[in-house]
Amino acid sequence: MAWLKIASLFFLFIILFMFLFNYSNYSVDFSKLGYVDNFVAEIYLKNRLYDTVFEVLVFSLAALGIFLFNYSEEKKNLFLHENHIRIFLRFLSYFVILLSFYLAYFGHKSPGGGFSAGVAGGTGLLLYALSTTINEFEYLFSKYKVKIVEKWILLLIYVFSVVSLMGENNIVLLNILIYFKVMFGTWIILYSFIKHRGII
Repeated sequence: MAWLKIASLFFLFIILFMFLFNYSNYSVDFSKLGYVDNFVAEIYLKNRLYDTVFEVLVFSLAALGIFLFNYSEEKKNLFLHENHIRIFLRFLSYFVILLSFYLAYFGHKSPGGGFSAGVAGGTGLLLYALSTTINEFEYLFSKYKVKIVEKWILLLIYVFSVVSLMGENNIVLLNILIYFKVMFGTWIILYSFIKHRGII
C-alpha cells in the first residue's frame, strides 16, 4: 500500500511539472533587470514559485527516504562522550548559523541566495545537534514549533511570489524567508532522523 501512495505522488508531480513547463515563458528582457548586482539571482527570484515546488519535492523525497530507512535496519545507539568535542561543536554551530544568516541577507549578490544559506544554516543545526542531547534537541524542536513555522514561511513565500507579479520586489526579505524555510525544513528532517535512529 505504501508503494501505491508513492507511485501516486510521483505521478501527480510529473503531471504538475508538465503543466508548469508547457505554460511557462522563460524569455527574459535583461534591460529590465536592474534591481540587484547579479542577474542570476534576479532570474532565480522571479521564478521562485517553480523553485519552491522543486524544493518541496526534494524535502518530500528526503523525508520519504528517512521513513523507509527507519524500517530497513535495527536501531543503534551512538554517543559522543568527549566534552571538548561537544564544546567545539557548540561554538562552531553558532558561528556557522551566524554566517548562514549573513549569506541570506546578502544572497542577492550570489546565485545561491537564500537556498544555499539555508543549507548552511541546516549544517549549523546539525553541529548543534551533535553537541547536545536528544532531550534538549527535542525540547527546542517543540518549543519553537518548527513544523508550524515552516508551513507559515512557505505560505509567506507564495504570498510574496504573487505580490512580486504586481511589480513589488523585495529581494532581501524574500531571500531571508527562503533561508528560514530551507533551514527549518532541514531541522525537521534532522530531528526525524535523530529521533528514530537514536544517533545522539
